[in-house]
Amino acid sequence: MTRSVPLGELISITRGITYKSALLGRPGPVLLGLASIARNGGFRVDSLRTYGGESPARLLVRPGELFASLKDVTQAADLLGSVARVPADGPLGRLTQDTVRIDVTSEAVDPAYLYLALLTPQYRAFCRSHATGTTNLGLPRDDFMAYEIPLPSLAEQHRIASVLDALDALIETERRNAKKAEELWHALVLSATGDGDKTCLSALASFVNGKNFTKAASGTGRAVIRTPEVRRGPGTSTVWNSVDAADENLASVGDMLFVWSGSLLVGRWLWGPALINQHIFKVMPSPDVPPWLAYWAIEELMEDFLGVAADKATTMGHIKRGDLDRLVACPARDRWADLDALIRPLWDESLQARVQAEALTRTRDELLPLLMSGRVRVHDMGQAA
Repeated sequence: MTRSVPLGELISITRGITYKSALLGRPGPVLLGLASIARNGGFRVDSLRTYGGESPARLLVRPGELFASLKDVTQAADLLGSVARVPADGPLGRLTQDTVRIDVTSEAVDPAYLYLALLTPQYRAFCRSHATGTTNLGLPRDDFMAYEIPLPSLAEQHRIASVLDALDALIETERRNAKKAEELWHALVLSATGDGDKTCLSALASFVNGKNFTKAASGTGRAVIRTPEVRRGPGTSTVWNSVDAADENLASVGDMLFVWSGSLLVGRWLWGPALINQHIFKVMPSPDVPPWLAYWAIEELMEDFLGVAADKATTMGHIKRGDLDRLVACPARDRWADLDALIRPLWDESLQARVQAEALTRTRDELLPLLMSGRVRVHDMGQAA
C-alpha cells in the first residue's frame, strides 16, 4: 500500500520579494511571477521579461528547479498553488512577491515525481478548497505544507516520472510544431499585405453571437463555453444546458471563437462540440474568404478593439457589433487563391498539432492520478502494451 507524506516533510520553500518595474527589460534573470505559470501548473514562456535589479542568490530559480504561486487574483483559482518547473534549457529566474521556490530536502522523493504529484486534479482541488480571501486569493503556507502526496518506492517514482516526462516531451513537440506553422503562415500574410487592400472586417466574416443558456442538471445537455475556456477547454466548472440550440450556436473543433467582452481574444476551438455563451462570437468567414484571412484581420484589429473596450464605462470592457465595421489591411484580393494554396496546409497543420497536444495532455492528466495512487503501475502498462 502506497503511503502518503505531507509536503512539509519533503520540501522547504523560499518566498520572493517585490521588484522595481522601472528595471524591467534590462539584462538579468527573468521574473517568475504569476504570468510565468500556466493555469493549473506548468511553465509559461510567452510573457517572460528580464529584470536588471537586485537578484540575490536566495531569490534565484535555476533550470530544472520548481517554483509555485501561493496567490491568485482570479476567482477561478487556476493559479492558486500552481507549480512550474523551469525547463532544463530555460533561463535563470528570479522570484517575485507572488511566488516561492520549492527545494527538495528529503531523499525519499524524486523531484521529478514531486512536480508531477503537484499537477494532479486532487492537488488542484485541495488548493481551491483551502483558498482564503475574496478579491485576492491566498493559500496559507501551513495548508500548502500539509498537503499529502502518495509516496511509492523511489524506484517506482523514477519509473512514473520517466513515463510522464516522455508524454510531456510529446506534448511540447506538438505545441512547438503548431507554433512554427502559425509563425510561417503569419509571415506569409504579412509579406503579402504591404500595399494591399483595405477591407472592412464585417465584409470578411459574419459574427454569430452565443446565448445566455440556462443551467440544467449536470449531464443533461451540452457543455457551454464561457469566456475563460476558449483557450483552455471546458473544465469542471462548465455549466450544462438541455435546450436544443441552433447549429450556429454550437462550436466544433477548428471553429474560430472571438471573445468580445472582458479579456478580448480570438482563438480556435480545440475540444469537442459545445455551446457558446453570450460573450462569444463564432466567426464565419464570408464566401470565397479563406478562414486564415478572417482570423488575421481580427488579430490585426485586436489592439483597436482593446482600446475601445477599455473606454467602456462598465466593470467589464466590451465591444459592440458596430465596432466590427473597421477597415483592415489585407493582401490584394487577386492574391487570395495563390496564398490559400500556401497557407491552408499550415493553417490545418497548426490545428492538428494543437488538437493532438490537447489529446496527449488529457491522457497524461487521466494517467497521472492512477499512477500516483498505485491503481496503475508502470510495470502493468508495459504488460498491457
